[in-house]
Amino acid sequence: SSSFWAYAPPASQGTLWVDGCTRVARCRLHSLLSTAMFEFFRNTPQEDDFKEALAARDAEIDDLREQIKALQEADQRDFLNDNSDQLAAIIRTKNEVIQNLQAQLQVEGKEGLAQALDTAATSSAEVQRLRALTQDLSSQLERQAADLKRLQSERDAATVAASAASAMAAQGPGLVAA
Repeated sequence: SSSFWAYAPPASQGTLWVDGCTRVARCRLHSLLSTAMFEFFRNTPQEDDFKEALAARDAEIDDLREQIKALQEADQRDFLNDNSDQLAAIIRTKNEVIQNLQAQLQVEGKEGLAQALDTAATSSAEVQRLRALTQDLSSQLERQAADLKRLQSERDAATVAASAASAMAAQGPGLVAA
């Protein structure tokens, strides 16, 4: 352990010497080295260069985007200026077609309405005719039902009379109905 201590001053001085340095000096040196290394790696010259290059590229990209937008707007204006006559002709033709179609729809609409009114009047007359026919057929059916009932009653009465005559004839020849 004595080889580790190079020099040991008297205890009255209050510092320990290790390998020719005080312990306090060694801690301070370590602290300064740590801070310097941290700062070096935190703000390396390469990182600053990269940040500057990235900012320059971003500015260049924004500038190029603005140029593209301006060129697109100029192209659109040029297209409209070059083709305005053709576009106006197309719009006129389109408006004429729309007007023609509207006129046709109005004419067909009026004709269609007239035809619908005629059909409705015809349908109404047909409904009235069918109601009258239904009433006639119902009354005929009622008369025929009444006739059928009457004929059934007459048949039943004739059957009863025939049964009674047959029963009397079976009882004897001496009894004759008056």
